[in-house]
Amino acid sequence: TDDGALWVGTLDGLMRWTPDKPVMRAIPTAGLVGGTGEVNAFANMPDGSLWAGGAAGLFRVARPGAAEPVAEWVEPRGLTGQTVLGMAVDLSGRLWVDTGTGLHRLVESNGKQARFETVGASDTGGAFGANLLFDKQGRVWSQRNMYDPRTGERRELGAADGADLGTGWFRAYAKLDDGRMLFGGARGLLVIDPERFSPWGYKPPLVLSELRVDGEERALPADGPLVLAPGERGMSLVFASLDYSQPSRNRYRYRLQGLDTGWIDAGALSRTAAYTNLAPGRYTLHVQGSNRDGAWSPNELQIPVEVRAAWWQTRWALALALLGAIATVACIVRMRTRLLLRRSRMLEQRVQERTEALEAASAALTAKSIELEEASLTDPLTGLRNRRFLDRQMPADAALTLRHYQPLPDAAVAGDSDQDLLFFLIDIDHFKRINDAHGHMAGDAVLEQMRGRLQQVFRATDYLVRWGGEEFLIVARGTPRSRAAELAERARQAVAAEVFVLEGGLRLAQTCSVGFSAFPLCPTLPNALDWRSAIDLADAALYEAKEAGRNAWVGLTDADADTADSLRQDVRRPLDSWAATGRLRLQRSDS
Repeated sequence: TDDGALWVGTLDGLMRWTPDKPVMRAIPTAGLVGGTGEVNAFANMPDGSLWAGGAAGLFRVARPGAAEPVAEWVEPRGLTGQTVLGMAVDLSGRLWVDTGTGLHRLVESNGKQARFETVGASDTGGAFGANLLFDKQGRVWSQRNMYDPRTGERRELGAADGADLGTGWFRAYAKLDDGRMLFGGARGLLVIDPERFSPWGYKPPLVLSELRVDGEERALPADGPLVLAPGERGMSLVFASLDYSQPSRNRYRYRLQGLDTGWIDAGALSRTAAYTNLAPGRYTLHVQGSNRDGAWSPNELQIPVEVRAAWWQTRWALALALLGAIATVACIVRMRTRLLLRRSRMLEQRVQERTEALEAASAALTAKSIELEEASLTDPLTGLRNRRFLDRQMPADAALTLRHYQPLPDAAVAGDSDQDLLFFLIDIDHFKRINDAHGHMAGDAVLEQMRGRLQQVFRATDYLVRWGGEEFLIVARGTPRSRAAELAERARQAVAAEVFVLEGGLRLAQTCSVGFSAFPLCPTLPNALDWRSAIDLADAALYEAKEAGRNAWVGLTDADADTADSLRQDVRRPLDSWAATGRLRLQRSDS
């Protein structure tokens, strides 16, 4: 601070060192029961106050230069997520706060209460990046994102932008005098020069790569419309936007003029437009692709489509069929009306009563069946899925993942894919102590709260399973193995960074150990190990994390082997011995 004092955020509150008293002294807090907990960030405000944020929320030191300063807890309003991960002050002196749920901006504060507004600064949700810095133009940056409050521009920084940092290190960042920004991470140091940064303006061409009619591949029309003959019921076209800088971020949309009222957003994963049972007529298929920044290219494809009618679909045939149907129905109705009127009055009441009884019984039985089926797949304490659910779902998911590793028709070996399955085993450290010290009800409360921690880290499409006791199994679906270490660290921080609140206001700080394994572990031999083997390897990695002192993670991301038998023999070895051979990539949280 300006008075030469050094402020330090620790795992258990604030401390200060001053030149006149060169010893570290703890700063008392006011307005909070249970201690400050871990402190993650500081921010100097224009009014001279010092703000700090961490596991317990926000604190304000009104007079940092006082002989005995006091940190007062600030009651936040509109701040989603209790744990403050990062803070920064913009050019106008306004405080910005990053939590596990996203970026927030201070609207007003009286020193004891602060009102925030949520800022939609990221398309993916979650934390903005914790390490916040502002440039001369007022844009806020982290190692993962950029957001411009003036225009609302949002940018996720990736390898194509030069931001191939791997996992960004928490609190490892700085701003140089020339405006450049430094961020530390698993792969080294990321240097960002905001003045030289500009959006990706490439306008890629869009091409068709495949046409199928009723599932059969057909040559693309060189000139003229795409014609569907009578009896051909469906078509599908595959297209590609030729921005190779980061093709996984290219987006697509299409619409069939004459049928669709608006664009159909296919996202970045689907490159196919499919239609079935089209009525005879003339259409135009419009297809657009974007570059890696999501900017739609003006190079739009317009493909005329002609669906020819069968003889029975012509107007005169439909008219004759309609007249014949009307005449037939009229005759039948006339013949049956008299007979039905005689019997309807007698049967109407009885049919109604029996129908209502059957409908009620059927509805009750259906609801009960659904309830029992859901209960059989769900853990009653945490509301997470159980082992029976995993046994039912995993064979299909594993088969889908292995399809991405099958050799292409003109390739001799299996290909690569980012559609991996990642198995995480998470164990609450020293869980028995909770039951012994506070009772099994307290242990159950911790297990119930673990669901919310895990949902902060993993997606709704991932499988969250209570594996047994204090162990949880998470299956991250369609996730590249390069993100496994990041997810393991986020899961560890989600447990360690926020205390568990028990009945009576008791707060417990807990940690967890994490073991993970990618599936398939050996991309060149994808069928050598099944998904149950991946869980066993994750369990072995969890044991290594616990042996290393807990509050850590260990994971297997990749393995090499010449044959399936040699890979199965390696699996039986201790992990360190296997990794020492160079045939296993073993990652640790302390490496």
